[in-house]
Amino acid sequence: MRYSGDAAYTPQETLPLEVVVSARQDTTRLASSQDPQQLGQSVTFTATVTPAGTTGTVDFYDGANLIDSRTLDAGVASVSLSTLTLGDHEIKAVHRTDDCSFGSESGVFTQHIINNVVAGVAESRPAGSSDDAEESASGSVSLGSSDLEFMTDGSRQRAPCPDVVRGAGRLRSP
Repeated sequence: MRYSGDAAYTPQETLPLEVVVSARQDTTRLASSQDPQQLGQSVTFTATVTPAGTTGTVDFYDGANLIDSRTLDAGVASVSLSTLTLGDHEIKAVHRTDDCSFGSESGVFTQHIINNVVAGVAESRPAGSSDDAEESASGSVSLGSSDLEFMTDGSRQRAPCPDVVRGAGRLRSP
């Protein structure tokens, strides 16, 4: 900068003044309320952005597809949905910067959407075909269940563990 002077002051020249303002670096973390999640059931994804006081918006993505955008509230943004299709989904959260931050994105979280109900076909051997006539069938089974349910002659019957092995079981005829 240059000052040409006046009657009281002599001319002066100063060096330029440089001011550097740095934005802070933030971190975005992503969590799922349930993984794996059953097909058609709601799952909530929560993004937490630090440091405290960070403001702005979080975009939630399934692969390259934008799911939704949410405003941070006390550093947290969440989105719930029940529309994810069967299979694996690569979910990430991207914090869009406000004026004081660079912004950041979470790592990819692989959300597994499963369908544990398996329908099957029953086969039976006629009574008296052997000493231990059996009906072999696969029915509906849920992970975490210890029973396999069979429909025989219009009535429901259960095959308890340990007869249920990897989603198949045997139901002995009376």
